[in-house]
Amino acid sequence: MTGLYAFMTHAQPFWADLHAVLDKMLGGAASGQATDPEVARVICAVVLSGLFASRTVVNFGLFKSMQKCESHILSLTSR
Repeated sequence: MTGLYAFMTHAQPFWADLHAVLDKMLGGAASGQATDPEVARVICAVVLSGLFASRTVVNFGLFKSMQKCESHILSLTSR
C-alpha cells in the first residue's frame, strides 16, 4: 500500500520515474503530474477496504454459504 501511495504522489524519485514510464507505455500524455496526497489516501483506503472485505468473505466462507442458500431456494421454487 505504501508503494501505491508513493507511486501516485511521487513521494520518491523511483516511483515518479516508474509512473512516467508506465504512462508512456499505456499511451498517456506523460504529463508527470502527481496525484494530490488527499486523493491518494482516499484511493488507498478504498483499496484496503476491498482487500479486507474480500479476506473476510474468504475466511468466514460467506460466499459458500450464499451459494448453498441460493441452491436451496432454487430447489424450492422448482417444485
